[in-house]
Amino acid sequence: MSKNGYAKLERGESRITVEHLQNIANTFNIDIVELLKADKEVALLIGDNHGSYANKYYNNVYEIEKLQLIIAHKDELLAQKDKEIALLRQLLDGV
Repeated sequence: MSKNGYAKLERGESRITVEHLQNIANTFNIDIVELLKADKEVALLIGDNHGSYANKYYNNVYEIEKLQLIIAHKDELLAQKDKEIALLRQLLDGV
């Protein structure tokens, strides 16, 4: 991506594509998901294969919080499973 092309993206003169996001992520040696982490609402303008663009407004703060809750729930379930396994081992050892 050229400096000119990047500047147009920053000024809103050009719409960003997934390819642009990937190029930016590669430049900073980070995952594309890291680019979308922010404490504010982000507007993504992603192009399709035909060159037309669809506006997709994505509030990633809420999505990240939702995913964090899912992960926390998964962690709770795994901890519960570990306790049950420990209890079953105690019962087997007592037999």
